[in-house]
Amino acid sequence: MAVIARGQITIHIAEKGDPGASGNWTSYVFKSSANQPAKPTGTAVTPSGWVDAPTATGVWWMSKATVNGSNGLAGAWSVPVRITGIDGSNGTNGSNGSNGTNGKDGQYTVYNFAKNTSLTVAPTSGWTAAPPALTTGQYLWMRTGVVVPPDTAPSSWNAAVRISGAKGDTGGKGDKGEIGDSITGRMLFRDPEFLVGMNSCSTYNNAGNGTVTVTRIARPSNCPTTSNFCLQITTSGTASPDHGGYIQAVQTRANGVFVSRIIAKIPVGYTMRNAHNAYGNGGTTVALTPMVGTGKYEIYLWRVVCGTSGTFSTINHYYLSGGSAPVTWYVGSSTVYDMNDTEKYDAAISNAAKTLTYRGVFSSTTTYFNTANQRNVVKYGSSYYIYKGTNGVSGAWNAANWETFGGEFQSVATGILLAELAYIENLGVKNLRTATSGQRVEITQYNNALAFYDGKQSYPVVEIKTTSDSIYMGQGSGVMVKHPTSNISIYNGIVQQGSEGAGISVPILPWSQPETIAQNYIYQSYSNSYTGKYKTGLYIDISASQSTSSGTDKFAALFATGGIFLQGGASAHRSNNVLCGVTAAGRVSSSGSLLNSWVISFMGGYLTSYRQSQGRYRISFSNTSYLYGASDYHVFILPDAPNEQNTGSYGCTMARTSSYFDVWMSDDASTNNCGFTFIVFLISKFW
Repeated sequence: MAVIARGQITIHIAEKGDPGASGNWTSYVFKSSANQPAKPTGTAVTPSGWVDAPTATGVWWMSKATVNGSNGLAGAWSVPVRITGIDGSNGTNGSNGSNGTNGKDGQYTVYNFAKNTSLTVAPTSGWTAAPPALTTGQYLWMRTGVVVPPDTAPSSWNAAVRISGAKGDTGGKGDKGEIGDSITGRMLFRDPEFLVGMNSCSTYNNAGNGTVTVTRIARPSNCPTTSNFCLQITTSGTASPDHGGYIQAVQTRANGVFVSRIIAKIPVGYTMRNAHNAYGNGGTTVALTPMVGTGKYEIYLWRVVCGTSGTFSTINHYYLSGGSAPVTWYVGSSTVYDMNDTEKYDAAISNAAKTLTYRGVFSSTTTYFNTANQRNVVKYGSSYYIYKGTNGVSGAWNAANWETFGGEFQSVATGILLAELAYIENLGVKNLRTATSGQRVEITQYNNALAFYDGKQSYPVVEIKTTSDSIYMGQGSGVMVKHPTSNISIYNGIVQQGSEGAGISVPILPWSQPETIAQNYIYQSYSNSYTGKYKTGLYIDISASQSTSSGTDKFAALFATGGIFLQGGASAHRSNNVLCGVTAAGRVSSSGSLLNSWVISFMGGYLTSYRQSQGRYRISFSNTSYLYGASDYHVFILPDAPNEQNTGSYGCTMARTSSYFDVWMSDDASTNNCGFTFIVFLISKFW
């Protein structure tokens, strides 16, 4: 008897047979090359310069050789053949060339079975893809045929042969056998019923043409598993090998033993196969159950025994053979057990976990299960009950279908059982921490706090609590808001609303701290190439009306008792709002070159200057749509005396437009070349 449950598999072997002879097998290897490569050399299963599987890109060639099952050495390699298509050449005037003729698919052998009551004459009807069950006096016959695609059935059948013998007389009672070995394995894929994801399953199709899809879907009503999900595998056209399927890869090792357990619904006429890469010299694969499809959910078991030496790669590539595409099949559960390892928990916990599944409060619409692998537990009223009724049904409460658990189940569930993966809708704890020391997160009832520790200091780097200092950020920590894209609008990074208090409180740390002076700051280094966006480190907007009455509170946009320190040269302040009303500024040399300048971001663009004649200079705006005209702004002129005559100078604007303004420099009625500084101040609009 075999008992199989999530997390553990136990197989009882009553009789051990003699070891079978090592079988030979074929190694297929691949190489990417624009031209046909030379045949591989050597006896390695995967020769140097070749790989055991092609990728989706490039031009690939394939060679094969027979590997001796006893010593693991490859024989002679075949001439490489190309397995990827060649692009068609362009036709007249650059149009695409005509499609090539489809190649022929490889031929394959199919098997049929039938039964009758004759030892010598084969049946003439009743042939099926799966062996029928036999009764007393019946014999099983088999015939084979070769299918040459695109045909889906053989053109003729080979002579049928009888593969079951006559039933002999009942023999005497044998001696009592020894107690069989009990083998316990460790589950490698811990989400076998796809509760949270694909459980490491992916598409298997060596053709790489997209005709095979593996999708996690809602569980059909007839799927026997308790998860709400399963896998749907669909083949819509030509695939390889046969109809393709899915991969749940396991890395093999010397003398490793692995058992695959799959619950699947496979259509009649199809058979599940299991393909492998190399898994050691002398390794074997055995199907522990029939692998034919029955049209309903069945349990399928494979056992792989790895060789003692040689090359070790991945195994478990499941696919369908027989029938034709399109075909769809379903996998309700899939995992692999490492039979050389055991589960890492107590046997009592294992037994409880594999037999009892708590399903919450009883519901008449819920389907409950009573199998060798699982028994459901529910709460009904104030007590707990174990289901003993018919497996897989639902309905109104019937006491005859349940045996009482009393109030003990609650203590069993909370005091004994452990869960590697659990979902709890409501969890109440007084204290919770992810580790006892070092980097960790702690929730404590004492001060109602959530604290984060970096493992380098005894106090938290971030703590959220209600007793004091709602959000505390220790040395070396802070809050950073990152921009996921370059074009994003951030209306409020930190918002504080209320009649009293500060939105952000930045304390000044003692001077003795070993860090730099600017230990607490608000920093913005976001670079934005889009126009019409604020480019500012700190933006403060006073939109509400403020009282002017004596003794009432006033709201200042920026209030500093310690002063404001601005750092940076002209390049740091360019394209920024420095003072309200000041629009642009710059410095011009006596020769007319613009030494430096800036304009506010609202205005945009840049400034240029040149010397028109002696003492005559013109400064131009690249953005001519910002200023309305001469009445929109005024220019302050600050001469850089002395001038070329070594005398003092003064300047004025002689012309102003929305595009430029002219500056004249002199010390009397005559003109003089002289450098100067100018400031453009708006007089018609403010913000």
